[in-house]
Amino acid sequence: WNQQVAAYCRGNSRLLFFVSAAFASLLLNHSKVQSFGLHMVGSSSTGKSTAMKVAASVFGGSDYAQSWLATHSSIEPTAQKYSDALLVLDELGQVDGKVVGDIVYMLANEKGKARNTPDKGNRKITTWREIFITDGEITLEAKMAEAGKKPKAGQEIRMSHIRADAGKGLGVFDTLHSFSDGSALSRHLVSMVQQYHGTAGLAFVEWLVDSVKSLPEMLRTAIDDTNNKLCPTNAHGQVKRVSEFFSLVAVGGELATAAGVTGWADG
Repeated sequence: WNQQVAAYCRGNSRLLFFVSAAFASLLLNHSKVQSFGLHMVGSSSTGKSTAMKVAASVFGGSDYAQSWLATHSSIEPTAQKYSDALLVLDELGQVDGKVVGDIVYMLANEKGKARNTPDKGNRKITTWREIFITDGEITLEAKMAEAGKKPKAGQEIRMSHIRADAGKGLGVFDTLHSFSDGSALSRHLVSMVQQYHGTAGLAFVEWLVDSVKSLPEMLRTAIDDTNNKLCPTNAHGQVKRVSEFFSLVAVGGELATAAGVTGWADG
């Protein structure tokens, strides 16, 4: 995985960011940062799906990602299944615009709905904690607009949008390394994550277990330091909140690198 997947993330901002988010998902509990989502949005054939598969490979293979279409009717058990890890939801366009905003809010709010049992007692509320990533050709706002709805500020904060196009004329990629074009690099990565997956997440967990006593303080310091660099002190509270999410992602990548998992350079 290190040589055939992570190595090709170097120099590719979108791959670095979403793989770092995968590692960061293991830090939510000790960091006390609330769950949040990241949505990669862009036109077809930009490499969005490849980026999702690469991020998912930290934990699993081609069957790790879930689809919005299959998940929206069973969101609570799905969210709980991936608690304290990365939830990957493929293709936002598949989900009903009437419910997508509520799903985003529920995922980030870390708990399901209260329901009564047949004997009219209260069933235990399902809870979870995770980073969820998704992709699509449409934004949350546009998807909700299809159903005549508008997103609330809290929903947009809870799922930040990342442009798939890196602006280099290569779709999601900034650099192709030795490949002839973006399609060739995508094919390589998709093939490699089918063979090499899960080991990076396990290795990072083992490193975290060895560091568990000092982890909360170390995380808080690293997140605050990164956040201070990213976010002006006079920024709006909503901006500060998103900045904290992004800071956790950055720290996730840095710690995985310090643990010897990624093979990336520091910084």
